Amino acid sequence: MTSAKDILQTVTVEPSFNVDELSTILQALADLDRDSTACAVAMTAGGGGVLNATRAALDAADTAATAGRVLARGEGADLTVVKAVLGAAAVAAERSAQECGAHAEHSEHCRIHSESAGRAAELLRSQLSSLG
Repeated sequence: MTSAKDILQTVTVEPSFNVDELSTILQALADLDRDSTACAVAMTAGGGGVLNATRAALDAADTAATAGRVLARGEGADLTVVKAVLGAAAVAAERSAQECGAHAEHSEHCRIHSESAGRAAELLRSQLSSLG
């Protein structure tokens, strides 16, 4: 399986991003998309009044996927758009980590998702800070 870093090293990347940092962020976004979707499906199947957490997980999945696509474009990406999509993904990840974190004691899928969302939010906030 080819890694994000392997692919990024074959293209010119926007000078604002280090290939190692970008590949780490892309992997965190892919993990967030996967874990958020799996958690939302599990919550839907389980019922139990977790509508807000399900919506938060779906928001996190959708913004993670979008942010990953925008960041993967590399050279020529509009920095204003990059910052906006990173900010949106960070907000969605933070909200989802909080919502699913409240269920983490009782649901393994919520624990996994909350941890993934927290990691992604931290990486995204860090990258936003470095972009100025």
